[in-house]
Amino acid sequence: MAQPDIESALNVILADNPLYPVSFENNQTDQSGTYYEQSFLPTEKSNISVAFDGARELTGTYQILIKVLLNTGKAESDAGANELETKFKRGVQLSFNGQTAETESVYIEDGFPFENYWIVPCNVRYKGFEYG
Repeated sequence: MAQPDIESALNVILADNPLYPVSFENNQTDQSGTYYEQSFLPTEKSNISVAFDGARELTGTYQILIKVLLNTGKAESDAGANELETKFKRGVQLSFNGQTAETESVYIEDGFPFENYWIVPCNVRYKGFEYG
């Protein structure tokens, strides 16, 4: 599964009836309230076969920042974290253009203040394979 296909599959899951609006990496939009900000970190490739038509394992991180206006309370960031943990739980199958991959883990980090927002990072680890 090529890197753009993995990102597209993850984007489809995130955009499926989200609790908060999504600002995608390639289409940033100004938001005024609570929202998700998506970014796709580069895929790591490892050869797993030395045969003529070998395969490579693709692993990487899909990061979603939950951005909540300061002084609005913890409930909104908790609700966003719960939603993302459910959407991207271990074993979720990703499929795009006939290629497949799956999520391995979801990790919600501690939040921190930045400018007018309380930011809670959510990291989704995934794994797929590229053949040939």
